[in-house]
Amino acid sequence: MEPVASSHFSLPGSLLFFHLLSSFAPVSVPFTVLGRTDPVLAMVGENTRLPCHLSPEKNAEEMEVRWFRKQFSPAVFVYKGGREKTEMQMEEYRGRTTFVSEDITRGNVALIIHNVTAHDNGDYRCYFQEGRSYDEAITSLKVAGTSFHFAWLLSQCDS
Repeated sequence: MEPVASSHFSLPGSLLFFHLLSSFAPVSVPFTVLGRTDPVLAMVGENTRLPCHLSPEKNAEEMEVRWFRKQFSPAVFVYKGGREKTEMQMEEYRGRTTFVSEDITRGNVALIIHNVTAHDNGDYRCYFQEGRSYDEAITSLKVAGTSFHFAWLLSQCDS
């Protein structure tokens, strides 16, 4: 009668194998996205800046960075693969945004919205993704000056 072959793994040998294997696998450090806690205030017609950054500080050049409103897509702005993706941008923001990335190697970025309108009022989500890791922060934009313009229009209609 032939002996039955069995696999024999020792616990110390298995631990050593997994330790060596894990030392060659890239490790993704978790991150948190932080934005402003207080609302950003802007007047109609002005330019405004929506900042956000990673904690801990981390190079985000190869990450996806996007700002969006209620829907993930289309977005207010998308940076992916090291460049802006205007084809993924909401029509009403095309030509009105600037991505501030001079400090992206430290995880600090911002989005400038030019010529703010009343429609821009509301929440903006700043989203970072690296592989399967992602996080977002919400910043509120409060647009002022709309009631003045509305009151002025009403007064012009009365004349």
